[in-house]
This record gives sequence, structure tokens and C-alpha cells, in this order.
Amino acid sequence: MSATATKTAARSAAPTAGPDQPGRVTPLPLLWRLLRYAPGLFLLNLGLWTVFYMLPLANGLIAQSFFDSLDGTIAGATGRVWLLLGLLLVAGLARMLAFFSSFVVFATYLYTIHALLRKNLLNWLMNGPGAPSLPDSPGEAISRFRDDVEEIFNWIDVLFDFGGSLAFAGAATVLMYRIEPTLSLVVLVPLVLAAGVVNTMGGTIRKFRRASRAATSRVTGFIGELFGAVQAVKVASAEESVIGAFRRLNAERRRAALKDNLFTESIDSFNQNTGQLAIGVMLLVIAASLRAGTFTVGDFALFASYLGWITGFPRFGSRVLTRYRHAGVSFERMLRILQDAPPATLVDHGPVYLSGALPAVPRVVRSDHHRLDLLEATGLTYRHPRSGRGIEAIDLRLPRGSFTVVTGRIGSGKSTLLRVLLGLLPREA
Repeated sequence: MSATATKTAARSAAPTAGPDQPGRVTPLPLLWRLLRYAPGLFLLNLGLWTVFYMLPLANGLIAQSFFDSLDGTIAGATGRVWLLLGLLLVAGLARMLAFFSSFVVFATYLYTIHALLRKNLLNWLMNGPGAPSLPDSPGEAISRFRDDVEEIFNWIDVLFDFGGSLAFAGAATVLMYRIEPTLSLVVLVPLVLAAGVVNTMGGTIRKFRRASRAATSRVTGFIGELFGAVQAVKVASAEESVIGAFRRLNAERRRAALKDNLFTESIDSFNQNTGQLAIGVMLLVIAASLRAGTFTVGDFALFASYLGWITGFPRFGSRVLTRYRHAGVSFERMLRILQDAPPATLVDHGPVYLSGALPAVPRVVRSDHHRLDLLEATGLTYRHPRSGRGIEAIDLRLPRGSFTVVTGRIGSGKSTLLRVLLGLLPREA
């Protein structure tokens, strides 16, 4: 199993959700601030995964040295075979150790970033100005807390893979350049093509991802509403209609997710096959050099060892660009929950308490001082920023023990009045 597949299996990945989004968000400043939250963990992850990807360099050098040193004698060849196997075993064990070390640090970083993003989302909903209510259903909000947060970290995840493959490709290219300079140019061609394809298809990538997230959001929102309306469904004998609607929503989600995944995998496949074509060109150049006598069997062994690994370089480069587009969609969807919050609110730095003692929560002892005997308001005013509607110049007096009824047509401001009285919306007067 590859490093990427293993890391993906350790996370609960799922398609995400969300209705129409606000204006497009430039994800780079938000991602940059997110990377600066735990720089030590990020750099340690990058370093360990780079070591993991760089270790196969030793396999090529070992094979080159072995084949170039063969002198044709059986005794000498037997001794070198055992030496080769021993060195390859050591290199394999070193890579296995590097993988497990990298994965432990990776898991710590994953939960740290997840916790920060979810904490900032929840903190704004609970403590932001006016503690705004959810713009969509709770089921859709859960999807954004879960899946969109996961999508943001997916970009960081593939960044580690790209950094490691870039380091490997750079070192391997230098080694191969010393043997056959022409091949160093062939290595760069797949990456240039991959970047061009992803850049050209950027709008389509965002479109399919938004549609997939929106379809999943409708499913999760429907489930949340259904759990709260079980009695109404039974009274109306609407079970079959509800199940039918649920099936239609799932069919829409399946089609949207299929289009999104198929398009993403098609781009990934194109870039991977471009790398395979580059390998074919390399082999043609190598064949000509072998015939000319400028290429040894050991050189061929080194190239054969590196060519397969180098193809991962353009593939990971393509994924970085593709998931960057996906991250932009996820930021837009999470900002919809935060409504009027500045985008930087999503990535504000703060403690997440994943280890160690939790902070002490002060306990407020109730006394007669906290007893509410009279709630009085004079000229109470609040207008919603977007519509300008709300309440204006409200006078009321509510003694303890009294019973007061607030009536009015839909949209007249009843809920707004209660929220302003409770301090959930900031009063203007």
C-alpha cells in the first residue's frame, strides 16, 4: 500500500456538502496562515516524509554499484549478491522505520489542524457578534464541520507527498544528468503538462466539487429534518413519500459525486500516463546510449530503479493544484456558516488542548445578586445588516412572575426582539 493510500485509510474521508456559496475565496492566504499555526509539526512532517521518499535513492545506487563491479567470476558474483541483498534489506528497514515515524507525527498534525478549524467554527457560532443562527440545516452544518475540514487538510497531506517526491525527483535528476544529460529535460515535461491541464480545468474542478458538496448537503440536511419530524410523518402517513424523496436526493448525490470523482481521477490518470510516456522516451534514449557504449549496465539499473518513482512527481504536483481548488470550495462553504465573519476567523491561532490538562472552567456560584426581578427596555432597536429590517424603539417592562405574549405577523420581528433581549444580537439603542 502506498504512503498516500495508507494515510487516507487512517482518516474518515467522505464526500461533502453545501448549497450555493458566497463569492469565491482565495484560499492561499488562509492556507498559509494555517501552515503557520504549528510550524514545528509541519516542518517535522515535511522532513520525515521527505526522508521516506528519498530513501529509494539508495536502491538505485546499490544496484548501479553492484552491476558495474561484476567481473564475471562466480565466486565474486556470489559474494556481491549477498552484499546487495544485505544493503537492500537495510534500506528497506530504514524506509519502514521512516514511514512509521512519519505516520505518528502525521496523525498528531492531522488532529491538531482538524481541532483548530472546528474550534474556530464552533467558537464563532457560539460567541461571535450576535451568535448568528445557522444559515442552513444542522445536518448541512455537520457536513461542513466534518467533510470540508477534511478537505482542507487533504491539501496539506498531498503537500507532504509532493515535497518528498520533488526532493527525490531533484536528486534523481542530478544523478541521471551526470550519466545522460538529455534525460534531465524529459523529467520536467510531465510536470509542465500536469500544471497546464489543472490550470485550464480549474473552473470545471470547482464546479463539479460544489455540485457534489451541495448534493451531499441536501442528503444530510434531509436526514436531520426527518429525525425531528417523525411524528408528523406518521400522522400524515407520508412514509412512502418521504422515502421516495430520500431516494431521489441520494440518486442526485450519487450522480454528482460520480462526476466529481470521475473528473478528478481522469486528470490524475492523464498526468500519470504522461509520466509513463516520459519513461518510454527515456528508455529510447537509454537504448541508443547502450548501443553507443556510453551507458553501462549499472547505469541502466539505476535508471530502471528511479523511473517508476519519478512518475509520482507530476502526479502529486497535479494533486496539489487540484486539491487547492477543492480547498477553495470548502473555505467558501465554511464561511457561509460564519456569515459576516472575516475569512481569517477560520484559521485564527489558539490552543486546542489535544494533550495535557484541560483549562479550568470557573464555576459561578449563584446568589441573590443574580436573581432577575425586572427586565426593562426603553427604545430597544436593532436592524439586520443585510435587509435593514428588525425592531425599533421597543419599550417593555417584564416583572418576575408575569406572563407576556409577543404576537405579530411572520417577519414582524418577534424572534429578533427575543434574541436582542437575550443578548444574542447586539442592540443599537
